[in-house]
Amino acid sequence: MRRRRPGNRALRTDRLLAELAGTGVSATVVCPGRVATEWSGGQNQNGSDVMSARDVATATALAVERGDTVCVPGLAEAEALERLLETESALVSEGNRSVLADRYQPGF
Repeated sequence: MRRRRPGNRALRTDRLLAELAGTGVSATVVCPGRVATEWSGGQNQNGSDVMSARDVATATALAVERGDTVCVPGLAEAEALERLLETESALVSEGNRSVLADRYQPGF
């Protein structure tokens, strides 16, 4: 099963927020990991890394109330998400160039 990447979604949400600025509409991306639901035949019902749907809903409601852009309900260290967002932002801004980076130049 392919793992979803929160940061990638976070950047898209930031772009959406920029477009929504001044409209009174907000957006929050929720990246809960595995959730105990009936989806996929209930495959995610058991396991030590599975969160209850109620807990995901609680975290999501609080994140929306706070105006958080990204909600990762199981992430204990909020600073880890901030570091990821900063790194991805740098990758997007610094990686968007019209010339090849030195390391991709022939003979480098």
